[in-house]
Amino acid sequence: MTRPSLTVTVVDPVGVKAGMDIYNLQLLRALADSGNHCCLFSNFNSTSDQVEIYNVFKNSALKGWRSGFAILVGLLKSLLQLKKRKADWVICHLFRGDLLELVTNMLFFFGGFKICLIVHDIESLDTKQSLFIKKIALNRFFHIRIVHNRFSFEELKKISTESSNHKTHIIPHGNFSLLPQQVYSRKEALQSFGWPEENKYLLFFGQLKKVKGVDILLDAFSKAKTDFVLVIAGKERNESLEQYKNITEKLKHEKRLYTLIRHITDCERSRLFQLADLVILPYKHIYQSGVLLMAMSLGKATLVSDLPPFVEIIEDRVNGIIFKSGNCDSLKSEIENLSNLNLEEIGHQAKIKADNQFNWHAIADQYLRILY
Repeated sequence: MTRPSLTVTVVDPVGVKAGMDIYNLQLLRALADSGNHCCLFSNFNSTSDQVEIYNVFKNSALKGWRSGFAILVGLLKSLLQLKKRKADWVICHLFRGDLLELVTNMLFFFGGFKICLIVHDIESLDTKQSLFIKKIALNRFFHIRIVHNRFSFEELKKISTESSNHKTHIIPHGNFSLLPQQVYSRKEALQSFGWPEENKYLLFFGQLKKVKGVDILLDAFSKAKTDFVLVIAGKERNESLEQYKNITEKLKHEKRLYTLIRHITDCERSRLFQLADLVILPYKHIYQSGVLLMAMSLGKATLVSDLPPFVEIIEDRVNGIIFKSGNCDSLKSEIENLSNLNLEEIGHQAKIKADNQFNWHAIADQYLRILY
C-alpha cells in the first residue's frame, strides 16, 4: 500500500556554524527519495533538486543578543512560510536545552505543527544551562523525540517524565558517505599545508572543548615513542592550547605537531581527512559524534576513548582502536602500538559499518515509520 506524501521541514538556526548543514541535507534528501516534500530553513544557501532551502537565519557572523535577535526573526519568517505550506512535521534540534531552543519548540508547537525533536546532547558540553528550563525543553512541546543511541536514551530517562519516555525513539546518526568531497591526492593535500610527505599523521578534528580531552592527548603524545605526527585542527570553544604552550612549542620545534586553530573550511576538511592515517577522538564525555562517523565514512581508522557512545559502534582492533577514557598511559600505549596495526584494513572495516549500519535511506525509513 502506497503511503501518502508528507511535508517534512527542518528548522535549524545552527546550520553551518556547527556542521549541521550536512546532517540536515542528508536526512531530508533521504526522506525526499521516499516521495516526500522536504524543506529546510537554516542559515546557508545551497542548491538541491530534492529539498527546498531557505536562508532565513542571518546569525552566522553575529554574537550575543544580535545573534539571538536574528534567530528570532528567522523563526518568525519560518513560521509564516510553513503556515502557507501546511507542513505536516517540523523537525527541531536540541543541543543545550536553553531558552532559545525552548522558545523554538513552543513557537511551532503552538503554531499547530507536529514536532519531531532530535536531542543531540542531554547536557550541554560547553555551557551551563538552567536545569528548570532544560527539563521543560526536554519534556514538553513535542510529539516525538529522537536520540541517536542507547546511552543517550538511558541518560535522558533520568530527567524525563514517563509520558516523554514513551514518545522517545532511538534512531542512529547517519553516515557521511554522500558528503561533498573535493578530490585531492594525499600528496596534494600535504603540499597545500606545506607538511612533509614522508610522515604519518594523526588527526584531531573539531571544535576544541574541555570535554574533548585535548589535554590528555597532548600529554600522552608528547611522551609516546612514535613516528606519527599530530595535527590539531578546529576552532577554540571553551578550551585553549595556550595553557599547554610548553608542550605544544616543544612538539612544534621537533616537527611532531601542526595546528590549525580556527574555522576549517570544507576544502580544508577534505584535505585533512585525505592526509590523515588515523583520526583520534580522546573525548572525556560525549553523547554521539559526527566526527567519528565522518572518519568511518571516509574509510579512516579511528582511536577513541571507551565511552559508551563509542563502544556501541567501535569493535576494538576490528573497525577502530579503543583506549581507556581519561587514562594518559593507556592512550600513550595505543599510540605507540599503531605502527603494528593494519590501519588501512581497520579503516576499510569502519567504512563497511558506516555504509551498512548508518545508511541515511534506512534511517529515513525508521523516521517515516514513526511520522506516519
